Amino acid sequence: MRLSAIVILCASFATLSGCAVAVPVYQSQKTAAADAAMKSDLVNSKVALVSILVTDMGVQSITAADLESNGGGTTKATPDLAVHFTPPDTFCIDGSSKSGAKFKVTDSGSPVSGTCVEGSDF
Repeated sequence: MRLSAIVILCASFATLSGCAVAVPVYQSQKTAAADAAMKSDLVNSKVALVSILVTDMGVQSITAADLESNGGGTTKATPDLAVHFTPPDTFCIDGSSKSGAKFKVTDSGSPVSGTCVEGSDF
């Protein structure tokens, strides 16, 4: 084998091995971004829900549509949120990120992994 062929072969191998490292890093960043988008939507939805509770203290039910009309709710990055509400002011909001991870936020906490559990979260 000639020296130029060996150099080309080594350069090709170096490029391919670099790609082998870059693809998993890209995937983990994509997952982290999807999870961060869901947590952000949960916080925005919590603020919207509290705003509804302060404005209408007698409210008996709240839906995701109510949150969206008050500045919370979903985005294209996080298309599904579920609102669990027990009057007068106990609630839990949960949803799945595009990565498939599930997150929730309660009336007394920050976003954490998991789904809302009746009797414990609301």
